[in-house]
Amino acid sequence: MSEKTNLLIALSPKQTPLASLAAEFSLILPPPETSLISHHPARSERPTTIPVTVPSSPVLTPGIPQVWFSGAPHALGNNPMLVPILRAPAESFAADSTDDSGADAIVDATGKGGEGLWAGSQMGLVTGFQTNVNSRVVFAGGIDLFSDEYARKELPSGTPSGNSQFVRDIAAWVFQETLELRIDDVKHHRVNQTEAPEMYTTNDQIVSYSAAVIWYI
Repeated sequence: MSEKTNLLIALSPKQTPLASLAAEFSLILPPPETSLISHHPARSERPTTIPVTVPSSPVLTPGIPQVWFSGAPHALGNNPMLVPILRAPAESFAADSTDDSGADAIVDATGKGGEGLWAGSQMGLVTGFQTNVNSRVVFAGGIDLFSDEYARKELPSGTPSGNSQFVRDIAAWVFQETLELRIDDVKHHRVNQTEAPEMYTTNDQIVSYSAAVIWYI
């Protein structure tokens, strides 16, 4: 990616060209037609429409309520440039069916740490990536997260969801409106001078160099 190229990408359980793009950013997607499923908490919605607890993150406003999520999870590679933002609930799993076939095996594996299985909080739902040229990308596992329907939809507790604030926060981060350092002003000059010259030579003694750094929060 080139400098200052920022992308907000919503993935899908279906096979699309974006699946190959996600792999370039150290994300591993499940097989096509695989959705995140959870039967907890008890609710009238389908098992694929899930309230997810929002963790503490520098990217997000503190205290955001649960958000509604529908879509596919992803696994995170070991790339240090990945920025986990939202993870799957511990009791959730990924499957191509909403029935409970094989549920005992999933529960047992999750209790052992879920190694090698699409289950539990090791799965990512929304993940960012910051490149070494200061570009940013966010991959979300589903488009419904951004919908007006989910922004207005009440949680099982009867309280408003946090989708609206959550979406604003990740958009602000990926488009570099927050958590960015910028050099606003630089000053430097030679010994016994106050103004910066047009150029320096290797024998010049620089008495002062200062930079004003602005942190966009």
